[in-house]
Amino acid sequence: MVTVNMNKFLTEKETEKRLESETRMLTLPDGKTVPVRGFKLTWNSFDLLQQANMFTAEQLIELAYSWSEREGIAFDTTLHNICAYAHEQAKKL
Repeated sequence: MVTVNMNKFLTEKETEKRLESETRMLTLPDGKTVPVRGFKLTWNSFDLLQQANMFTAEQLIELAYSWSEREGIAFDTTLHNICAYAHEQAKKL
């Protein structure tokens, strides 16, 4: 299990680093592999949720993809929102 101290205050440099963007190649449920650009903070949450055995990458991608398709919202936006929400909920456990 992964433990993270969420009460740690970040320096300005640490905060800026998390707001840098990074692109990863993800395979969507329709089989297409696409580049997805997101904040390093989003990818950190994406990775931590998997390491904590809360979600698999496929589950997070499926949730974001179905929301994106249903509501007509960009996939990178829905993935960010799903990761942020799930990470906040995980902190409450």
